Amino acid sequence: MAGPLRNPARALRLGVRPLPRPARPHPGLPAREGLGLLPARAAPGRLQLQPRAPPPRGRQPEAAERRRRRAIHAPQQPNAARLVTTGGGVRVHSVRYRKAPTMTDHDSLVPLTATRLFLMEILEPLLRLAGWLGPLIRRDRDGLAMALRGRVLAGSRRLAVGRNVHFVGPAPRFRLGTGVTFFGNCYLNSNGPDGLVEIGQHTHVDQFCVLYGQGQLTIGADCAIASGVVIYSQTNADSQADGTPVACQPTAYAPVRLGAGCWLGAGVRIIPGVTIGDGSHVGAGAVVTTDLPPRSIAVGIPARVIKNRPQ
Repeated sequence: MAGPLRNPARALRLGVRPLPRPARPHPGLPAREGLGLLPARAAPGRLQLQPRAPPPRGRQPEAAERRRRRAIHAPQQPNAARLVTTGGGVRVHSVRYRKAPTMTDHDSLVPLTATRLFLMEILEPLLRLAGWLGPLIRRDRDGLAMALRGRVLAGSRRLAVGRNVHFVGPAPRFRLGTGVTFFGNCYLNSNGPDGLVEIGQHTHVDQFCVLYGQGQLTIGADCAIASGVVIYSQTNADSQADGTPVACQPTAYAPVRLGAGCWLGAGVRIIPGVTIGDGSHVGAGAVVTTDLPPRSIAVGIPARVIKNRPQ
C-alpha cells in the first residue's frame, strides 16, 4: 500500500489518509546530515528561510576593506563640475580630476606626425560621411566625426578634432596631451626659429581660436579656452621708431605660458611674453599685457586682477 498512501488521489479513493510528503531541500540551504532534508525546526512541506548572519562586528568584507584602505592612502584631489545639457534643462555632474592639475608635463606630451596629418586631410570626406552614422548608434553626428579625426591624428590618445583645424608648421612642433579637444575652425602656427605649441591633457579649445606658437606657446592641463581667443607669441612692434613701416621691421618673439586649470573667456587677447598662473580666470574681451598670479580673476583692457579665487 506504499504507492496509494503516497498518492493523495488514490488514497482518497481507498478511504485512507495519505502520508505526508518528505520536505525537499532548498538550493540556498545546506543538506541535513547528507539526507537532503530541511532543518528539524522547519515544518514538513513548509519552507522556512533563515536570515543570513551578519559579519562579526569590527570586521568588514574584503572588498569593502580594500576600498577603505584606498580612500585613506589616496591623495586629496579637487572636485570639478560638468554641465550636461538635456532636453529637460541642465544637469550638474560632479566629476573628479585624475590628478590635481599642474603645469604641462612635457614627458606626457606626444608630437604629431606628418603622416597622420596627411591621412587626416585625405580622409576628411570619409570622416564627415561617417559622422552621419552617429544617430544610428545614438551618437552626436559632429561628436562622432571629431572622435574619428582624433583617432586618425593621435591614435589611442582620445583627441577630438572638429572641422577646419589647421596645423601650420612642422608636425613635431605640435605636442598634445591625452584628451585634448578642438571644436573646429582653429588655427595653430608653430613656424619660427623656436616655434612650439604644447597643450596639456584634457584641455579644450573652442571655435575660432588662433594660437600663434612662433615664439613658443605652452598651455597647461585642464584649461578651458572659449571661442575667439587669440594668443600671440610674436609681434611686429615698432622698435626702430624712425618712420620705417612696421611690416619692414624685424619680428620679435617671446614665449607665452598658460598655467593648468585656467579659463579664458570669449575674445581674450594675450600678447607675447605673458605668463598666467595656475587656476586663473580671465574675463571675456580682456587684453592681457602683464603676468597674472596663480588663482586670480582678471578683467578689462588692459586686464587687471579684481580678486583671487579660493585655494
